[in-house]
Amino acid sequence: MVTVDGGRTFVADAVIVKVPIAVLKANLIEFEPKLPDWKVSAILDLGMGNKNKIALHFDHVFWPNVELLGIVAPTSYSCQYFLNLHKATGNPVLVYMAAGRFAYDLEKLSKEDATKFPMVQLKKMFPEATEPVQYLVSHWGTNPNTSGVHLLPKVCNPR
Repeated sequence: MVTVDGGRTFVADAVIVKVPIAVLKANLIEFEPKLPDWKVSAILDLGMGNKNKIALHFDHVFWPNVELLGIVAPTSYSCQYFLNLHKATGNPVLVYMAAGRFAYDLEKLSKEDATKFPMVQLKKMFPEATEPVQYLVSHWGTNPNTSGVHLLPKVCNPR
């Protein structure tokens, strides 16, 4: 039996549950019967990585017709890349891909401030870069339903 928000109940012989690991780790779902200890242990041994995207829509293209534009940074913290959507869609859009600790730190900023970092990088690569006419910023790491975007084993996990 499964009871969902609002109290609606579904009855079945078996259920497949597919939810983010963060939901399982936070014990937001009550399983009856309880999950076996080995399964709970496996859940606790998994971590969650983060990646956020900042989509930048420009009024014209000022970058080369390549799929990816890489950034070489002094540390791995801010070493990210841009995905060129113009090549696939014809729209003048670059998507800045931020990962790891940097992706979490970007989520602490306002959307306006979060767009400043990729724009600084673009202007270093392309001095003629213009400001975006529109932008979207994801927040996967602080979304309580996801807490990140990809599953990974914890560092130094002996299993």
